[in-house]
Amino acid sequence: MKVFIFLLASAALISVSCETKSSSPPSGAPSSSAPCFDEELYNKSKDKDCPTDGPGMMGCDGHVYCNECEAHRNGIHIEV
Repeated sequence: MKVFIFLLASAALISVSCETKSSSPPSGAPSSSAPCFDEELYNKSKDKDCPTDGPGMMGCDGHVYCNECEAHRNGIHIEV
């Protein structure tokens, strides 16, 4: 029984979408004050539909984005 509860809790944690764990600014509010903000990237990506799941990626502005698409939609490059 303990194993079942552990597996159930683990599955719930894994299935959390990036909507709840992202520390990125909301869509439509790019970090234009960030020194790494790329207006060309923002204009090219701002209307993309991005998935709401992903491993989480650190943007050059220090925010964690759900995925590369979300970062680009805010005009931010991913740190490699």
